[in-house]
Amino acid sequence: MQCLRCGRETDGEHVFCFLCESVMVKHPVKPNTVVTIPERSVRNRTTPARKPQRQEDNTAQLQRTILQLRLWVCMLMAALMLCVGVLTWQELNQQKKPAIGQNYTSIIEFGGGGR
Repeated sequence: MQCLRCGRETDGEHVFCFLCESVMVKHPVKPNTVVTIPERSVRNRTTPARKPQRQEDNTAQLQRTILQLRLWVCMLMAALMLCVGVLTWQELNQQKKPAIGQNYTSIIEFGGGGR
């Protein structure tokens, strides 16, 4: 059976769902009072509302979100480490050019030998 107010599924004993009943409890009506319920298309909700999610579903969705976030963080860290490694490798393997005037070698012998 569907709730007369919002269209949610209810158990066979109730005419209104638990959410609509909780709202209607705040605005009590005297017994035997005739109450008109507007058509669903007139109210804000034109389609039946979703069933409320169970706590287990919310927990599982939260765990999936956390796992996805951890995966993105790990991928970002790996990319950062790769960039740092490439830049370090380039810096270490770059040929060091000698300063101007120091591109020669000289051999000086001290001592007495020779002529």
